[in-house]
Amino acid sequence: MSCYMAAALLLLHGSLFTGPVQARFGSDISTDNADNRFANMGQVTVKQWAVVDGEVDLKLNVEDTPGELEAWILDFQPYMHNDDQQWPVEDGWLWSNQTGECSSVHTSAEFYTFLNDTGFQSLSGTGGKNLFNSYTRGTLGNASRRADEVAYSGPLKTLLDCKSQGSNESVWNMTSTEDEVEFRTRLYVINVRPKDYYRPQKGVSFVQSHIDLIWRLYRTALARVILSSSGLLRPVFEYAIVSTVYDVNGDPDWSKARLDLRFITITDSDVQMSVYVNASANYTAQNPANGLREVVSAPPVQPEQTPACQLIPHYIDGGLQCHQVWDFTFLLDIDTTSLVDGQPIDATGDFSFMYDSYTCAVTNGNVNRTLCTKDAVPATKVSAEITIQTTVELTDAEADEITLHLHRMVGSDNEDVSVNGRRGVAHLENVTVEVKFSPAFLRQDYQLELTLFMVCIGNVTEHPAGCLVADPDDRYVAWKEPHLVFEYNGTTWRHGDFLSDYEQPLYWQGYVHESAENPTPVHRSQFTNLALSAQSAQYTITTVFYLVAKEGRRRRALPARQIIMNKVLEPENVQPAETGLAFSRTRRDIMDTIDEPKSFVTGFSFSGCPEVAKYNPYRRTCECPDKMVYNSLTFTCEELELPGSGGGSSGTPDIGASYALLLLSCLLQLLHW
Repeated sequence: MSCYMAAALLLLHGSLFTGPVQARFGSDISTDNADNRFANMGQVTVKQWAVVDGEVDLKLNVEDTPGELEAWILDFQPYMHNDDQQWPVEDGWLWSNQTGECSSVHTSAEFYTFLNDTGFQSLSGTGGKNLFNSYTRGTLGNASRRADEVAYSGPLKTLLDCKSQGSNESVWNMTSTEDEVEFRTRLYVINVRPKDYYRPQKGVSFVQSHIDLIWRLYRTALARVILSSSGLLRPVFEYAIVSTVYDVNGDPDWSKARLDLRFITITDSDVQMSVYVNASANYTAQNPANGLREVVSAPPVQPEQTPACQLIPHYIDGGLQCHQVWDFTFLLDIDTTSLVDGQPIDATGDFSFMYDSYTCAVTNGNVNRTLCTKDAVPATKVSAEITIQTTVELTDAEADEITLHLHRMVGSDNEDVSVNGRRGVAHLENVTVEVKFSPAFLRQDYQLELTLFMVCIGNVTEHPAGCLVADPDDRYVAWKEPHLVFEYNGTTWRHGDFLSDYEQPLYWQGYVHESAENPTPVHRSQFTNLALSAQSAQYTITTVFYLVAKEGRRRRALPARQIIMNKVLEPENVQPAETGLAFSRTRRDIMDTIDEPKSFVTGFSFSGCPEVAKYNPYRRTCECPDKMVYNSLTFTCEELELPGSGGGSSGTPDIGASYALLLLSCLLQLLHW
């Protein structure tokens, strides 16, 4: 994470020359036609930029060159930050009060004091400034430069509270989406040297570069399980969406989170429906530091205003069932004190809701909510375990990269089946995988295109190539594009490398754009899981994506090559001339990798074949015994019904009826998708 010395070298006098001056990068316009003032200069690099247990740790390595009169200024504003020329060095002094409140210039000093090799000394504390609280003088040893350290360790709030000099404006720029908050700032690193080595009071030159520091917070809601206390009411999870909460000043408050929750209740009746019990919503967190602050919205509690019944035939007997959709919005307190850079922190808790049962009249084939009577049965409790996952990422602009994240992975019942889920995935179960990418600002112009989807047995989630390194007998391919190319550690995989792999095509895949019910754009893949073993085991999903420009959007231009050069402004004897003092070092940008394929690897647990089934490795399937059939709704082996079981006389299995039932279950599975 180097900070390359790019761009402005300026010569300053007590009175700045205001006449016409022409200069350009790479031009030497000094009187002796020689500019080697910064030929021997170190650099400033980010040594550490992390969050540990909620505390920020920012360490900067500052290289001092022995024998040179120089000083480093670290500030969140440029050297020439105002129009009245009250810049850090003036009248032979380095002025602390003419730098920002969070700069490294904690003490004012005269020329030879701050430019001398002894000018930088160790200090514990801020020295009157608001941020950096540790200054450590390094040792020279056998190195050509001394490695000093300027550091801040403490609450993130202190860092985010830094303001521009003379204003109440934050030095941080904030952008946010429903799932991501980003803070970005520019830390200027300025090397100051005298124009004349022997007469430093005549003026100074400086080289200014910068480090862009980035702080991002991601949040995802995962539904672990949803249960009912009564067999009369069956809940089915729909979605949980977590979003950012803002304070009165419009700043994000990551100690809180908004959660939108939707689920469906199903009653096996065409005359009975459920009504939410007033103020019965409750939240019990596993971590006492998390909690329910407010129920923002809940359904009406009167039968005539309750969500309407949708009468839908049962998939087996065809009897009508009452389906009702329930929406809740909560404001939660989230503990962020244990955040560690790059490590997800889970806030898991149980939401509970009470429902009364009502019997209603049916009018024109619909449940009439105005003609209902409360049933004399106990209220039913619906419980949903939800996890809000928070991840913080700290980086700088040169180390920043495009990353892929699991948005959700759910089974046929919409419950979480990721590697951290409560249950495994069954054979022939339909699974939905949603992947998003960051940073979020790229989503305006780009979307994800899938070129490979593969499942294998075993845990290879830590390998960037995932299932690509697995044996073909231990995997199956669900999607591959002709233009697939992925390279890792000297090995390249292409479409032709998977022609002999077992194929189980995706049922559907595509990019889902932002909407009211889908505030975070994601790539969605839907696949039907196949068995790769008889027993339960860890499975891995490996995908390869490209970022492609959205239709109708112009691609962002790649940044021009950035070269480090020197520039001198001299108020007299202006004679432009070419100079060779250009240090050709390219500054990396996140857009440099926009066209590269990106892999995403995640895992899930396979629940194993039914106990009575046998595993067929050639067909990647669980095969039930004779006179039994695999039910892809219950994921069990079920006996074929005999016609004599209902009083008939035939002893021959009713194969047609049984396969009709199987076909119906499969069709209903497809309708669910």
